[in-house]
Order: sequence, then structure tokens, then C-alpha cells
Amino acid sequence: GNQPNPFRSMGKKSRRNRPSQQPAAQPVLPAGNPLAASSPGDPTVLPPIAYSSDGPSDVELLQTTSASLQAKLNQLTELGLANDREGFVHQFVPLDLSPADVNGYLQDLTTAPEAEGQWRNLVAEISAIRSGRGV
Repeated sequence: GNQPNPFRSMGKKSRRNRPSQQPAAQPVLPAGNPLAASSPGDPTVLPPIAYSSDGPSDVELLQTTSASLQAKLNQLTELGLANDREGFVHQFVPLDLSPADVNGYLQDLTTAPEAEGQWRNLVAEISAIRSGRGV
């Protein structure tokens, strides 16, 4: 078999008089940090896209029908907004948690290096669950 090549029937394109096919320049990440973020001044970084909302969905409007759960969420939110970390922790942790573990958790939310961020996130999450927004 000397069969015709089906790819030849398409014709051969000349490489002359064509613009160079150089790949687009890619940002170079520092060695040893494969997840390095681009610098804030880097023109290749685009701001996040914000979409307008058409209002809350049925799921966003849903709150718990359990009065006791809603009361607990209200209490935790109030303690969080008052920055009462000790009161919050004692109301938040499981009843069977040892006093040492309760104290350890309280220390994590007060004196640990990431305490402020963890505390703010925890209060924000409880508040969101309480109102039913974004859950």
C-alpha cells in the first residue's frame, strides 16, 4: 500500500511571511514558592468581578424553625458582638468537653498568633447562620 495521505489533501501552508508564533509571556513565580501570588501592582492581576444581586434566594431567607436553636444562635451572636470570648466559648463548646480543653480553646481565640482572625471569622459565621444569610 501506497495510499494517499489524507492530511496532504488539505494543502501545505507556507511558513514564510507569517508573524512569529512566540507564546505569550508568563509571569515567573519565585523558586520554591509555586503558589506565590502576583504583586499588587502587577497589571496582569484583574480585580474580582462583582455581580449585582437580584435579592435573597429562598434558601437565604430560611431561618431555623427551632426556637431553642435560634435562641442559642442569638445568644452566641450577642456574646461575639460584645467581644465576650470567655462567655462565648462556655456557651459554644460541647457540654462534655473537659475544662482543660475549654480553656485551651479560649486561649486559641484570645492569645494565639491567629486569634484575632479566628475570632472575627467565628463570630461572622455564627452571625450568618443566625440570620440564615449565605448558609
